[in-house]
Amino acid sequence: MTKEKKGILLESGTNELEIATFKVGKGLFAINVAKIQSIETQLKTTKVPNSHDHVKGIVNHRGNILPVINLSRVLGEEFEFEEADRQVIVAFFNEKGFAFEIDKVMGISRLSWKDVETPSELYSNSSLVTGVIKKDDKIILSVDFEKIVVSLSGNEYNQGMEKLKEVNKEKLAGKQIIVAEDSPFLSKIISDSLGHTGAEVSMFNNGEDALQ
Repeated sequence: MTKEKKGILLESGTNELEIATFKVGKGLFAINVAKIQSIETQLKTTKVPNSHDHVKGIVNHRGNILPVINLSRVLGEEFEFEEADRQVIVAFFNEKGFAFEIDKVMGISRLSWKDVETPSELYSNSSLVTGVIKKDDKIILSVDFEKIVVSLSGNEYNQGMEKLKEVNKEKLAGKQIIVAEDSPFLSKIISDSLGHTGAEVSMFNNGEDALQ
């Protein structure tokens, strides 16, 4: 069974986002809906010998062979999924697809970026947490999926980011570039990649801060 991502009906200028809240072990986590291609419930995983500890295997998703990432291991939840019960979030980063294995998507909700708090180092997986959302007496951790992706396929991902360095320096020198990106890890990569152009690069976590 497949749940397709529908159009995100967010009004311009509201500085809102839509998140999909999902369960892994005992924890609640979130991903920006804009990053999701689909949510799958019936994808058979084929194990691959000598793969990364966090890669459970591969799946065939509409003709594309995608690695299956065990988010339980990545997030330190120490929980093993039963294939018959689990769900898979399919997402693409830098044109490369990944299937993230989870317990279940709990729902989709809309909120303001102001509702996303800066995480503290108290969380055991704080290096992968981009924000903390408190909703209905529950704590939901927004996950830096880009950082997970780079840790698993750093060379391929970095080759894609190298394309930014091919930008004509003369065209950007002295100009101001404003980037809104919710992944701190990806923000640093973009900032470093554009830094050589001589442009003034300003990085922000969301659109509202970028426009102020």
